[in-house]
Amino acid sequence: MSRVPVCIAGTGLCAPARVVTSELLERSLALESGWIARRTGILERRIALPDTAVSDLAVSAGEVAMQAAGIERSAVSLLVLATSTPDHPLPPTAPSVAARLGLRAPAFDLGAACSGFLYGYAVAERWLAGRGPGMHAQGEAVLVIGANVLSHRVNWADRDTAPLFGDGAGAVVLRLAPGSSGGVLGMDLASDGELWREIHVPAGGSRRPVTAEAVRTSETLMVMEDGRRLFRHALRALVASAKRVLASTGVTPSEIRWFVPHQAGSRLIHDAATAIGIPRERVIATFERYGNTSAASIPMTLHEAVTAGQIRRDDLILLAAVGAGMTAASVLLRWN
Repeated sequence: MSRVPVCIAGTGLCAPARVVTSELLERSLALESGWIARRTGILERRIALPDTAVSDLAVSAGEVAMQAAGIERSAVSLLVLATSTPDHPLPPTAPSVAARLGLRAPAFDLGAACSGFLYGYAVAERWLAGRGPGMHAQGEAVLVIGANVLSHRVNWADRDTAPLFGDGAGAVVLRLAPGSSGGVLGMDLASDGELWREIHVPAGGSRRPVTAEAVRTSETLMVMEDGRRLFRHALRALVASAKRVLASTGVTPSEIRWFVPHQAGSRLIHDAATAIGIPRERVIATFERYGNTSAASIPMTLHEAVTAGQIRRDDLILLAAVGAGMTAASVLLRWN
């Protein structure tokens, strides 16, 4: 896809220390014991303290990724922060994350919900691969972070959404790797704006600004219109994106060593793997311990798999996500 391969040089993760179990949530929501685990597979999630902002998690994950990559801060030429929960409506959060990391690089927020990390990955790959001869600094790198504090957007009295989400951040450092057999083989990005209402926050934007009434009626918190309908649309969009990227590269499902999907829960992940043709033993999942952290879920899962030695050189990895909007994205890569 690119003349010079762009590979992942380091990964990072930051998860808040506070653990909220599904058992505890079941008691607070007056649900029978085991209800959440049976429906979602989620046993626990991490929840940030009230004074923790998304930038705090992003900085920590970015620091770990840069240390793992062994790069100088001056090598980072771009920072992309995929988040649905920025520190403020204005200014964007990414520049402050860059400053706290000691970076002198352009930085911007990217809002594509749960697909945001893969959208950011695509932007970063093109940034590095497409800048033209002679424009690359020695060892140039891009830092892509997915981070969210979704606990600030969840209505904790809502049985439909409260059990699903958690907080966290994951990061990767991408670098040019001349001569490597690894890197991105194919990418697919998609959206269907007709489905924007499936899961959304009604108030807080220019369409419906924040008012005292909106806060009182919880309209600044997440709403799921119809969980079953959302599931059907999400499954269809994720599978279609994954199949398009496989078809465009000529790679068959049997060649995929690891499938790392967005961690939306057990049913979506397993149904997607089955529809694509990937056996369960080749699916890497962390949703049981972290829940759905939106754009953070894939880089968090990658970091755990890499540090555990699960992902190895030359493995074919399929990353796929679907999120509000409705957005979908897939990246097929060979691990370097």
